[in-house]
Amino acid sequence: MPEISGYELTADAEEESDAHVRMRLYVSNKTPNSLAAFANAKKIFGERLKGRYSLEVIDIRKNPRAALEEGVIATPLLVRTFADPHRKRRKVVGTLSDTRKVLTGMGL
Repeated sequence: MPEISGYELTADAEEESDAHVRMRLYVSNKTPNSLAAFANAKKIFGERLKGRYSLEVIDIRKNPRAALEEGVIATPLLVRTFADPHRKRRKVVGTLSDTRKVLTGMGL
C-alpha cells in the first residue's frame, strides 16, 4: 500500500491567492476508506482545480493532537481551510466518491 500520511501536494500557484484552495485530509492509517479518499481527492481536485490547490494528509494515529485540534470525530475527513481565520472551515466525511457532494461541500 502506498504511504499517504504526511503527503503534501502544493501547486506552483501562490498560496494566498483566492483562487488557491487549501485542504487537509484526515485519515486513520492505510485503511481502504482512507486510501480511497486520498485517490478520489487527487482525482477530483486535479481535474477541477488544475494546480490551484494544496492537499495535506494527516494520519490521526500518528498525529492525534492535530485531530483533537480540528475536532475530527470520523475519518476520512476532508477540510477546506481559509487564510482568514474568521471564515468557517468546510468539511466532508467519507471516501469522497461523490464528486458533486465533495465540490459542493468544499464550496466549489
